[in-house]
Amino acid sequence: SRVSKMPVEEMLGDPTGLSRGLIMSQELFDYDGVISHYDPCLEMEHLSECCDWVPQEVSGQVRLRPGTSLITGRALSDRPAGSMPVVLESASLVSATIGKEVPVIGVLNGPVSLVRRILDEHRPLCESKDALKGRLEDVQGPLVDFVKAYCNQGLDAIWMIEEDWGSVTERDMEWLQPLYATFFNVTGYFDVKAVVAFHNYDPSHPDIYFSLGADALYFGGGKSEELPLKELSDLVDRSGVCVGIGCPLPQDCQAVSDTQLIENVKGIGHGFFLSTCFEVDPEVPPECLTAMVQAIKE
Repeated sequence: SRVSKMPVEEMLGDPTGLSRGLIMSQELFDYDGVISHYDPCLEMEHLSECCDWVPQEVSGQVRLRPGTSLITGRALSDRPAGSMPVVLESASLVSATIGKEVPVIGVLNGPVSLVRRILDEHRPLCESKDALKGRLEDVQGPLVDFVKAYCNQGLDAIWMIEEDWGSVTERDMEWLQPLYATFFNVTGYFDVKAVVAFHNYDPSHPDIYFSLGADALYFGGGKSEELPLKELSDLVDRSGVCVGIGCPLPQDCQAVSDTQLIENVKGIGHGFFLSTCFEVDPEVPPECLTAMVQAIKE
């Protein structure tokens, strides 16, 4: 929005404006890839049409709750609403324009995050799985349709966000993995990569996330400096799964070059990719992002 000098609300209603903003940002920051959009309520409007337990206008109700983003802590009600048709058309335009030069990645909210947000469910996953199982089966079909829609736009990968998996155990994976296998079967058919992104997770047990079957895993910025990189490197070698790590942005732009996480990953070598934090507070100066991207590239 700031790069293209177009108000957020206007941009999210205009696929041409959104695609232009994404392309301009890629050119400005020299990113290695473009991610379509992130909205914690994006798919809810469609789900309310498909599932009778999802209230009408649920996205508006969610925004009015005193909830906060798990990534930056900002109030969800401060976020403008997006539109899935606009995002899909925008992704198609970005892919057609710069898709031969850089990967274009379509974003979806993961099924667990979506259902928990709709139900306003804050208990640990292990305590609420009985309430979630039937609902997860209900949203599986609509989300598969969205995965297919992205794949049909010629995108290179699907990035599925699961915000709060801090309490997920190995036993939970036994009933979650078949759900995700459905999505990965679709991406595999279209030869599109599947990435699952976690923002609240247990950094001391990264191995449990590898059993999902994704092509790549992404661990967001909040706890990324606590990840056991040597253990992750061994898991990458054994599984062939690529690992992404979001680098927290320091308060001082001058301190970006001193980020120890980048140095540690550089010492390990292959199998990793780095990024800026997936959700960045609007008050962060663009020069901080530029400095972090430059530090990663170097």
